[in-house]
Amino acid sequence: MKLKVIITTFLVVVLFIVLVVPSQQIRITSVLAEESVSHDDVSISMKQKNKLTLLVIKNFNAQPIFEFKLKIIDGDIKFIKARGWDRDRIDQSTVTVHTDNQPVKSGESLQVIVIGKTNSSYEWLVFDKNSNKIARGHIGNVIEVPKISLNELEFILKEYSILDPKSLPLVPLYDKKRDVIWISDIINPGIWKFNLETKDFEFFSHDGESSMKLAMDSKGRVWFTDTKTITFGYIDPDEHVTRTFRPPIEGFMIDLQIDSNDNVWIAIINKSKIIRFDSKSENFKIFDLDEDIHPAAILIDEFERVWFTEIGRGSIGLLDPISNEIVEYQPIDTRLVTPASFLQESNGKIWIGEHGGTNITRFDPIALTFDRYVVQSEYALVSGMIEDRYGNIWYAEHVTDKIAVLDPETALTKLIQIPSVAPLVQWLTIDKQGNIWYADPSNSKIGSITIIEKTL
Repeated sequence: MKLKVIITTFLVVVLFIVLVVPSQQIRITSVLAEESVSHDDVSISMKQKNKLTLLVIKNFNAQPIFEFKLKIIDGDIKFIKARGWDRDRIDQSTVTVHTDNQPVKSGESLQVIVIGKTNSSYEWLVFDKNSNKIARGHIGNVIEVPKISLNELEFILKEYSILDPKSLPLVPLYDKKRDVIWISDIINPGIWKFNLETKDFEFFSHDGESSMKLAMDSKGRVWFTDTKTITFGYIDPDEHVTRTFRPPIEGFMIDLQIDSNDNVWIAIINKSKIIRFDSKSENFKIFDLDEDIHPAAILIDEFERVWFTEIGRGSIGLLDPISNEIVEYQPIDTRLVTPASFLQESNGKIWIGEHGGTNITRFDPIALTFDRYVVQSEYALVSGMIEDRYGNIWYAEHVTDKIAVLDPETALTKLIQIPSVAPLVQWLTIDKQGNIWYADPSNSKIGSITIIEKTL
């Protein structure tokens, strides 16, 4: 028995030297699998030879990594080693390695050796010092990792009061470059910035009277609509520059989106017009729609096509900016009831919020089919939507005191209670940590919902 342990230990040490220790004379040969996956916060690369797997974990997050959890799919983990780290076994397929004083800091790497099933596939998680999850993923053979259900998730809600108790915050917008939340204010001449690290608010003023819809261009400028003065413009937080523009048509600017060329698209609902503003040349182009269309929301897809909802016809439209051709889509059996919001999820399908009905609808732009999901609250008035990292769809219920989260695979919906009175939440955003953010105009607050996994 002792001889077997000695031989096994010797094999692991030799393989560790061969695969990990840099040398110009030693090369890895006969590699069965070599793969890498990259996330915003963590990069994982893998090399496999026989039953041995080498994982290299590189940290891009500001928080150091103190723990790495690994689960092998359809097999057992026989041995795991990270030099200088301790290990704990959860079960035959799941092991963690952790440290108290040798964390993987930002820009650094950790090398982990695993002995297990040949040509294996793994699910992994990394955590910070307080056991908060930094990133999660899958690497190895293409084996589908079971989706975490809504019943395996918990939700923690926090709220923050804006400095001006009379403010009416409406639209939150996450700024990944600066790691802040921008918030429009429909009663004050400017927009708010909320620092996610310090939890401080700062107000950036402009020459108008209010701000409503927000969008960000490739230069980091925050664009806004000002429905009181019938203008739109941007705030450049880095250059401390603010500019406003007046559209060639006066009307209610209900939505504003920006394409990859920094063109600004505006829907004017009461005039049935869509306007494109070239932010470089500062020229306008007007797209005339039929009088009964009344566009409410705009979505720019990966092909630079412009989708818009049609309040008047209960349908959605697709505008080709080059040919000016418009194609309309509507469910076969019924009309969409006040389609007022859009979301394109990671698989390309488009979600439509029916603000006047009891449904949230998914449209497949390839199959040209509609799938409708009944919302739990009878008078929800579905508004802004966002997709989380689990593939769930979140939507604001405008006139209830709740935010809903829907699993499209099972149609299961859960409701998160907002503690304030009559919050009237309409729009959502999501930060790089996966937290859902909302604005509460009735109580001059913003709030966050943190998603916690109950199990691995």
